[in-house]
Amino acid sequence: MDMMITKKNGDARLLEEFGVTVSDFVVSSIPLLASYGTIEGRHGTVDYGATYGPRTITVPFSVEADELERFPQKRDELFAFLVDSESYYIRELRRANHHNYAFAKTHEVARDLPDTGNQLSTEKSYLVRLQNTFNLEQMLTSGEGELVYETTELPFGESGIVKKTFTGTQFRLLNEGDVNIHPFIQHLKITIRNVTGSNSYFELENTTTKKKFVVNERIDNIHKVVMDGSVVTRNSLQFLRNTNREFIELASGWNDFRIYGATSATVDVEFKRYYK
Repeated sequence: MDMMITKKNGDARLLEEFGVTVSDFVVSSIPLLASYGTIEGRHGTVDYGATYGPRTITVPFSVEADELERFPQKRDELFAFLVDSESYYIRELRRANHHNYAFAKTHEVARDLPDTGNQLSTEKSYLVRLQNTFNLEQMLTSGEGELVYETTELPFGESGIVKKTFTGTQFRLLNEGDVNIHPFIQHLKITIRNVTGSNSYFELENTTTKKKFVVNERIDNIHKVVMDGSVVTRNSLQFLRNTNREFIELASGWNDFRIYGATSATVDVEFKRYYK
């Protein structure tokens, strides 16, 4: 096993590069933060719903140094890279098959058999920060430790950015994640361009979620309307006041879209998939 760490500046490293062997990557379920109330004279409680709290990810590992005197250097390298006040992304790597080596000729460096090396096991990455201090107990040239992470911002596993483009007046988009996407909370950017046949208004509706985005005036093919999170622009100028101030959301699974008030438009959708 192994773990990939990607800092927000794009610096990506595998723990293997530090001489670290990961023995597990344990992802907890997401805790529910429930809210209840009581009413005098009524049995039980009133359920006010629940939200998701931060989840923990535990990574036990061992580290091997070339020489006894190199162990403190290995330890300090790990501290320098892993202990960061800024959150970063982690991903797990696993082996598709048991680790085996191919036969090597004399003086040839040993190499893995095909499909026995570590590979990214899913598309999920988690934005985390270390929850604990960690220690390395030295035993000759090796040591063992455990990293305990807590998710920051959202507790979901997330994919890389997905980009889809559609042209016409209706289309279907598949959100393969199991979490609904709200543009104020998750990554969702929608661009409307190349609009034709718009006379007095333009409407984009996700008929699956019943959410509608309406522009209360004509849109020409020279206009580019962008919904980037909570920010709405037309040709890079603020444009929210010219709309119905409603935002498109994506449900988990298939989402059916329809365009009204125009004969055709190109819609670019940029989002991430999120997983519980």
